[in-house]
Amino acid sequence: SPSMVPSFLPSNGPSISIEPSESPSIKPSHIPSSAPSVSLQPSATPSLEPSESPSMVPSSLPSNGPSACDNDMKLFSGFVSVDHNFVTIDLPFNYANMVVVTTPVLNSTNGPAVVTQVRNAAGSSFELRLFAPEGTPSSPTIISPKRQVHYVVVEEGEYQAYSGIKMSALRVNSATSNDNTNWLTNQMQPLDLNTFVKPVVLGQVMTTNNADWTTFWACGIDKDNVPNNTHAHVGKHCGVNGDCRGISNNETETLGVIVVESGNGNVANSHFITDTGDVKIKGVLDADTSYAFNFPGTPTVAIASMSGMNGYGGWVVLDGASPITSTAINLGVDEDTDDRRHTAEAISYLIFEKNACLA
Repeated sequence: SPSMVPSFLPSNGPSISIEPSESPSIKPSHIPSSAPSVSLQPSATPSLEPSESPSMVPSSLPSNGPSACDNDMKLFSGFVSVDHNFVTIDLPFNYANMVVVTTPVLNSTNGPAVVTQVRNAAGSSFELRLFAPEGTPSSPTIISPKRQVHYVVVEEGEYQAYSGIKMSALRVNSATSNDNTNWLTNQMQPLDLNTFVKPVVLGQVMTTNNADWTTFWACGIDKDNVPNNTHAHVGKHCGVNGDCRGISNNETETLGVIVVESGNGNVANSHFITDTGDVKIKGVLDADTSYAFNFPGTPTVAIASMSGMNGYGGWVVLDGASPITSTAINLGVDEDTDDRRHTAEAISYLIFEKNACLA
């Protein structure tokens, strides 16, 4: 089986306090046992598909073992190299309701455009692969060499960490999709984020129930606006050439959604920074585009998602061999088209200094 080496787990951090918030229109189906009682709307658990994919196990854990980080939040991040075959990513925790978000790295535009696909996200593992929209699920395009994918995993719930990071992790059912003929929010699911000041919304399609591929996106009151604490919607789309057409008889997919308060801080001895940038990130064949910041340390893990849709379909990639530095994150918008050019978009991102594990 292929080898995967996520970055290391930090030492134990201070304990986490968990604060309740007003009930949003979509609420996590699981709140940690240490949290106060809140009103919940349970989400459906997706069916699991058997797989014979190889297992990828973190190569090093702290000397006191994974139990050092085994708490309600179970925040874990890392990166792996994968291709068009599903592989199993083993995690140091067991999750009741896992939320996972991934972002691929694009080192070169010589190969095909790819999206990440996740399935069987349950227990202590999830399955991951790259899928090229030019292929089909039964005959996927071969991805060679393997490409790096960054990921963040957290237990569904609402959290207020000791460092001041405010996070909500949700599992959301999505029965309809957008495409280049329909970007209306009535094909999406609304979120109530009124407890946030400036929410940063990131997400992932966590199931593969439809024959066609889909990928996550979010917006505010409409497709031309980013999510905010008054208007926020999450959904999935199938790009410029996809055939999902926003119809109501799509197979329901489960979206994993992570919402974080914009800002920076320190989580279990790992610095983080998160924000929704200006409308400036363009296609992978356009001029290089990035967001600048001052990061206290060397960042190693990043996830990013579309916040609005000014173009006709696209998804975010970490752009280049070294897409994140202490001063910038290099991003691009890829497409299922031949030219792979795209008008400027606003992108949300979350960056960790190293593999994050709240303890």
